[in-house]
Amino acid sequence: MPSPVVGYMIAAEVEDTSARTWPAHLQPGDLNPVTGPKIWVGLRQHDVTGSQGFDWDYLASLWPLMSAAHDDWITTGPGLPTPHDRAAWRCIGSPRHLGYGFGHREAIKNNVCMFGARIQLPADTQLGQIVDELHKVAQLLLNMATVKPPVEQ
Repeated sequence: MPSPVVGYMIAAEVEDTSARTWPAHLQPGDLNPVTGPKIWVGLRQHDVTGSQGFDWDYLASLWPLMSAAHDDWITTGPGLPTPHDRAAWRCIGSPRHLGYGFGHREAIKNNVCMFGARIQLPADTQLGQIVDELHKVAQLLLNMATVKPPVEQ
């Protein structure tokens, strides 16, 4: 979804990472390794050579809409291996779980960085439920695209 700011997109991604952790041998009685899909929602910046210029205040200004749309955000904090991403994230004063995505390393390789928050769907989520969830996320993206970023002082 186009953003009011050139170079940014309001975006969402759905991913099921269950296959990454699937054991080589599954025995009767083992815990189910399926975790269910995750939905990432946030702000993606294009045509960059690093994440230093990412507008963390803009991301923080989107959080009230995101928070109101869902109460099931994953609440663990993001890894943020790059010091400038970590420092900028600490300054925005948003919940600790706003900041998941791909930062400086991805920007260097693919000229894109993205930060936002994630929702974990249950392992037994059926395809029709995922479609319903994506309709809600689509409406959230439309709403987020109306938010103008804070004015820099």
